[in-house]
Amino acid sequence: MKNRSNNKMDFKEMTTDTRFFFLSNFPHPELCGKLDRDKAAQYFDVTTRTIYNWWRYGCPQWVNKHCDLARRAIPKNKTWRGFYFGSDNKLHTPYDNLQLEAHEVLSVFQIRQFHQLAEQENKQLRQRLGKLRDNDELQAIREELDMISSTITKLKDSPILAHSTGFSKSVSRQSQYETAPDNNHQLTNNSPNKSVK
Repeated sequence: MKNRSNNKMDFKEMTTDTRFFFLSNFPHPELCGKLDRDKAAQYFDVTTRTIYNWWRYGCPQWVNKHCDLARRAIPKNKTWRGFYFGSDNKLHTPYDNLQLEAHEVLSVFQIRQFHQLAEQENKQLRQRLGKLRDNDELQAIREELDMISSTITKLKDSPILAHSTGFSKSVSRQSQYETAPDNNHQLTNNSPNKSVK
């Protein structure tokens, strides 16, 4: 810290980006939205009292610059290994001849967003088709029920099932009338008065 200026005359108010860097990298484990001064002090190799003064009264200019550079830097972890920003202002990747400009990186988000919207539209279309299919089935069931109801009504009015109708009585009388001559004819044939030639 010998090369760092801690003269209060050089202190400036923490920028919004610096405060965001502190809160996002050193959050309090129990208090939401609060700063863990112990972790911040360990990171900058200062005391917790110094972190308190920086947060409340202002910090050296090098702190703002450090937070600005750290916020835009490539993370040092296994996932980002081999990635770096070159002097050509492009993002270099571990693959040969694969450098991305800002608009090319942004296109990845646009493509992902397009696929999400397309998937959402397909889901809505499938739901609509399902509803239409259900309505068609419901309409077919209604038509079948109407046909069954009409058939039952016709059977109810049919003379076959109407026991008290005049047609049924006429059929009964006609049956009795057709049966009587047969009995008379049988009696005539068996009469003892009939002469035999």
